Amino acid sequence: MTDPAILHAPSVIGEPESRLRPVALAAATGLLVLGIVLSQPGTHGFDMTVMHVLNRLTGRWPLLDHVAHDMTKESFSTLPMTALVCFAWSGGTRGGTRGQDDRARLIAGTLACIVSIGLCFVLQAVFPDHPRPLHDPRLRFHAPASIDPGVFSPGMAFPAEHAALLFGLAATVAGVDLPLGLACLVLAFLLSLVRVYLGFIYPSDIITGAMIGVLLTGLAQARLPLAAVRPLEAWGRRHPASFCAVSFYVCFGIVRLFEDERYIATGLSRAIKAHLGH
Repeated sequence: MTDPAILHAPSVIGEPESRLRPVALAAATGLLVLGIVLSQPGTHGFDMTVMHVLNRLTGRWPLLDHVAHDMTKESFSTLPMTALVCFAWSGGTRGGTRGQDDRARLIAGTLACIVSIGLCFVLQAVFPDHPRPLHDPRLRFHAPASIDPGVFSPGMAFPAEHAALLFGLAATVAGVDLPLGLACLVLAFLLSLVRVYLGFIYPSDIITGAMIGVLLTGLAQARLPLAAVRPLEAWGRRHPASFCAVSFYVCFGIVRLFEDERYIATGLSRAIKAHLGH
């Protein structure tokens, strides 16, 4: 039988917004602008300096290179961060049962991360292209022995969708469990640094993607978005079995950055264009 308390649960988030959120959003906006400026052609001094410093370490310790490469795999990057979000959902460092407001914040932030991934892919198609460090002739990047540059597409990854996801999820967790969120932010930084070290991406790509993720997840914590996801939170309490099944599917998509869904969407788009004679 359904708990009457659930049926009469308030439909509006009653918890006041954090005073820190506007400051964090302002800082994220500033860093986003900075990342865009640093990424522009002719202003690669910051990117090049960081890449040259990190590339001096490449090849000195083969074990480090192999471990760094392994850390880019889904099982050691997006999967652990998603697992930490699930840990926060279940109680996190505070233990006990997570409150309705906190669960709504986690849902809103996670959905915002999905939007940030899509936004990054759109912006990658819009912004002027520049090669990855692995393929940039100006950098003369010395790739680790475990990396085959030919496997990676030469196109840019600005802004970085991977960073948008990691930092967005970390910021979301920090909003409901600060100690756990800080650990997530450290993990996001280390995983992003590894991708820079391996030459997959430039620092400005990371900064811009990360701030897109933080900004969107921060905006998702406003009263209107939280009220919009309240039915999802209520669904999770009333029908936990179906909610867990759907959540598992969504989390699996997040871990893979919705690779299969993007592949299907691209194929359908090409088929439709061919059918229309374009």
